[in-house]
Amino acid sequence: MMHLEYLESFLAVAQYHNFTEAARSLGISQSSLTKRIHNLEESLGFRLFERTTREVRLTAVGSLYLTYADKIADVQDAFDAQLARNFSNGNSLAFGMIPSASEYGLTSLISAFMRDTNHRCSVFTSRSEDLEVMLDEGRCDFAFIKNDSGTHSFTRLPIARDHMVLVVAKAHPLARRASVSVSELANERFFFEPKDSRPYLDCVELCRTAGFEPNIVGTDSQIANIVDYVAQGVGVSLLMRRIVPADPRVALISISPHVQASIDLCYRPGRLTGLQREFLDYLKDSRRG
Repeated sequence: MMHLEYLESFLAVAQYHNFTEAARSLGISQSSLTKRIHNLEESLGFRLFERTTREVRLTAVGSLYLTYADKIADVQDAFDAQLARNFSNGNSLAFGMIPSASEYGLTSLISAFMRDTNHRCSVFTSRSEDLEVMLDEGRCDFAFIKNDSGTHSFTRLPIARDHMVLVVAKAHPLARRASVSVSELANERFFFEPKDSRPYLDCVELCRTAGFEPNIVGTDSQIANIVDYVAQGVGVSLLMRRIVPADPRVALISISPHVQASIDLCYRPGRLTGLQREFLDYLKDSRRG
């Protein structure tokens, strides 16, 4: 009996002509991939690939097998899609969201998907670094992550961009400046997002690179609270532009060096369920429109 993971592994190697790239696309080790291909070849009684130091090529039997493997994969995909449509236990997706999801249009996206497809979705909110762990452990189907660390072999689709700004009170001496160098902030008092969070660490590293240790007088998980502290004149902050709520009491100033953030839809590589593929297709169609 052929295992589906053997079929997936064969198709990946046939696509990439490289065991390292194929293993990365499947989210498994190269040794595991090699073992799968070996077991498949043993069960068939034929070699499927010719391996050299430069490339991996299909044998004649491998080329023949590829034709049928594609058909088997298509049948499995059709079955998965029908299963997702017909049965409620395959009709739900789990999403991980960053706290600033609404500012980047992510809540609107998921709401529209649920409304247009009648699929059930569970959504939970956490920090990007925690979402990476949850996604890697399979506790969610997709995660919207800001500045993915790159330590996991996720597939990533760019969703939004943002950039960091300096937030100061309107009465602050820098409030009328169009741009400020981070090195000019050495004597300021800072309010940052929670300690040890990715935004906190990024801001601290930015200040250290500019030649000073930031004087952090407070942290808060609520951006509105940070902005209110700044508006009261007790400190300044470095925040992503799109998450700063409108407040006439503060000014937003560009900083140098320019710091960008990427918000990506991340998911585990390898075989997707019919419902997961349906969401990705929906996302592509909505962005195209």
